[in-house]
Amino acid sequence: MQLYGSSLVVAADGREARVFIERRRGGPLDEITSRLGDLTSPPLLRRAQGGQAMHLATPLERQEMDFLTRLGERLDCLARSEHTNEVVLFAPPRALGLLKAAAPATLKRRLAASEPHERTQESPSQIREALVRLRVRSD
Repeated sequence: MQLYGSSLVVAADGREARVFIERRRGGPLDEITSRLGDLTSPPLLRRAQGGQAMHLATPLERQEMDFLTRLGERLDCLARSEHTNEVVLFAPPRALGLLKAAAPATLKRRLAASEPHERTQESPSQIREALVRLRVRSD
């Protein structure tokens, strides 16, 4: 991880996401979730590598994958528009894996750390504490 610069800090699951910006390393987290826009648009047909359609077992899994794919695209745009140096993800294991798999390559290059843990209902100060602990483990 970088010692300086700004970060997008994301707490997500398969249905919702909260996004914070840390404008300087160790600084406060400002919530910017509203900048994601509406992530509940109609599902789009997604294709896996090699052109094969992704086969997910249930409609709920397909809905979750569509949400996480749109989230990854929006996070990529937000990271570029905010000129962030890195992205940190907090999500339950399944959602984290799907989000990482669906993320655009440009977002993956910014991914500095992730933790497979549900944090969407936590306060900004709790997320800040989790971010500090994650960075201590990762540095």
